[in-house]
Amino acid sequence: MNRIALAGLAFFALLAGQAARAADTRLAVPGQGWEVRFDAPAYEKKSEHDSPEQYRMAGNGGRFNLSFFVEAPTCAAGLGNEALVGCYKEALARNPMVVPATVRASALSKGVSVMYIIQGDWKGQKISLFNVNVLFAHRGKQGDLHVSIVEPQSADIEALVKLAQSFDIVDTTPEPAAPGASAAN
Repeated sequence: MNRIALAGLAFFALLAGQAARAADTRLAVPGQGWEVRFDAPAYEKKSEHDSPEQYRMAGNGGRFNLSFFVEAPTCAAGLGNEALVGCYKEALARNPMVVPATVRASALSKGVSVMYIIQGDWKGQKISLFNVNVLFAHRGKQGDLHVSIVEPQSADIEALVKLAQSFDIVDTTPEPAAPGASAAN
């Protein structure tokens, strides 16, 4: 299931409750020697999958939803911020629930954020979902940290914008040397 479809599924995960206060969150990528860090509302991990091709994790807390993907590059244009945004905007354009006028991209210190609103019906009621995707590349992998909030209030939007701004990638082990590389004397 692709990331856009998962965002759509999160849209229908309408849960009561308020977004909790942000806390330092660390998500390690198994076997990769690095992790991402960001300030996020409290959430509970609901699913996790790790394979040589892809790592993915999903969780939620009240109206807050989070998913995290790391995989081999899928954007044919490359791993630069501009390429990642271009590929992602193409995918968003195919999702009829995305409100096109709300799509915005912003550079971050270690990636780029793409913000947008999804609107649709749930049990006959029109609802909105504010989304932020932090797209990044690290150690030859492509990543996407997706967060969303159902029926956002202004404080919720501010919290998700701050979450994107707090995003960091931290190496926890040295990057392996490239094959055939020799150590410096």
